[in-house]
Amino acid sequence: MRCGKRHMAADKQKHLTAAFHCDRLLHGDKFWGLTLRGKIMIDDITKISLLYDFYGAMLTKRQSEVIGLYYEENCSLSEIAEELGISRQGVYDALKNAQKSLREYEEKLGLVEKFTETGRAIAKIDKSIDSIIDEYAENRELKKKLTGIKKIIDKLDE
Repeated sequence: MRCGKRHMAADKQKHLTAAFHCDRLLHGDKFWGLTLRGKIMIDDITKISLLYDFYGAMLTKRQSEVIGLYYEENCSLSEIAEELGISRQGVYDALKNAQKSLREYEEKLGLVEKFTETGRAIAKIDKSIDSIIDEYAENRELKKKLTGIKKIIDKLDE
């Protein structure tokens, strides 16, 4: 049994999936992040989870195992060391190297930032279309065309 299974119930709220956080980030809901000068600052757990979703396949097998056990299964460094048969220091080093790699991938490729910006733009467009549909509700042809565009946009946002 993975070490995190016994921790899951108590920490269910703490370790929500990165996709959930990203969805909340894109749609403006409040969560653990802080707002600073109009920018949303997400906490480290959420950020690493999101980066792992995007770039996890680029990590080494060991780094991927350690990140998964630490962030997704909520294992301690000692539990991971025991599970993988390596030292606690080895786990710590793999974890720090993986975090560093994930941050470097984002710095170079910017996929999470682009994804976030795209989601925000889609949400803005969607809201604008809703407003136009409401404003010109009597114009059935315009409403039909805008509803068609909205369906396309909604598919992009899935």
